[in-house]
Amino acid sequence: MGLYKVKIERSLSKDDLADYLREMADSLEGPASIDNELQLACFDKVDLSLKMSGDQAYVRVKMQSHEKGEGDLELATAAKTIQEEGLKPGAMEAGAKPYRPLKKHMKQSFKRMFKAIHEDSFPPADAVESFLRDASEMATYPGKGEGFYSLFAEACDDFAQAFAKKDMPRMRQLIDDLNHMKTECHARYK
Repeated sequence: MGLYKVKIERSLSKDDLADYLREMADSLEGPASIDNELQLACFDKVDLSLKMSGDQAYVRVKMQSHEKGEGDLELATAAKTIQEEGLKPGAMEAGAKPYRPLKKHMKQSFKRMFKAIHEDSFPPADAVESFLRDASEMATYPGKGEGFYSLFAEACDDFAQAFAKKDMPRMRQLIDDLNHMKTECHARYK
């Protein structure tokens, strides 16, 4: 007998949120499951957190259970997924990346880009690609800076174009603009 913890995090539209909550309710009553994998009825404890912002919602569901036996298919599936993914119990994620690791990863990529550009070197392609991919996802999180998302996305698109053209003066200007936006956004939303 062991303690199993599962965490699901998602960023959804309000319409998708309603469907997701219905799916959760159905999983309490019968064979329906969350994300085609887990039934809430199989867990001893379920914590649900919702953050709403505009037309977007961020959902976090934390579930835990003591193993109930071999016949518990849903719990076995969750445990198997945790083992196959090489995750520790409690670290299974579905949907969007968790906010904090995404932010940390983005910070590392940005730092590499910023340093290279200010040393008059071309930024590493892997850092640029990683940053732009993470930035696109970051701009979907509710309550984390919606007022800056459109300007931020535009600046990222401009940076991608400048990078493709190898336009160092433009990249320097844009990296400084992005740094200023980051500072302003963090001051307002932290």
